[in-house]
Amino acid sequence: MPCDSVVTNTVRLESIKDHALLERALRAEFGQVTQVRSGRFVFTVAGTSVTLEEGAATSRLSSDRLVDVVNRVKVAYGKAAVEYSAEQFGWIVEWDAAEAGAFQLIRN
Repeated sequence: MPCDSVVTNTVRLESIKDHALLERALRAEFGQVTQVRSGRFVFTVAGTSVTLEEGAATSRLSSDRLVDVVNRVKVAYGKAAVEYSAEQFGWIVEWDAAEAGAFQLIRN
């Protein structure tokens, strides 16, 4: 491969309809997120830009690293959905530090 070539990897995500919730999840997981336009987000992982648009994550990260990023997005989105739903019902979410993904809902 020539030294001046650029390799871009793309990994498909299932369609995510709630862009506000997705942005909230991305901010919680990766920090700064830019919403370029509705449904298109750009954030940085390990100093490399990642674009998330129309269910696809695209980046110059290796395929393995990009798959890890997609998995982090899915987990973060799930957590954001739980927290959002809990807020709607006035509940508090306590995440279990010992077991990833485990949580307890407490009535407020």
